[in-house]
Amino acid sequence: MLSSSLISAAASEALEFANGLAGSITNLGVTVGTTVGGWILLHHRLHYLPWAGAAFGVAALGVVALQRWQAKRQSAINYGATIS
Repeated sequence: MLSSSLISAAASEALEFANGLAGSITNLGVTVGTTVGGWILLHHRLHYLPWAGAAFGVAALGVVALQRWQAKRQSAINYGATIS
């Protein structure tokens, strides 16, 4: 639900394209996660799998933090303020 509102706010002129792209990115994430998980199971056994999941979680939080920082920076630029 949240992703739909973010997509519609970010791409109001190309909403169909943005929704299609979001679905493709979701499928890519499932594919990458499955591939990495399978590789870890094959080469490092089951007990490393939670660490890989945690690494993906940390990476996702990093992407969210970067997006929020960029939005804050863009907002400050639009209003003429400085940001550190």
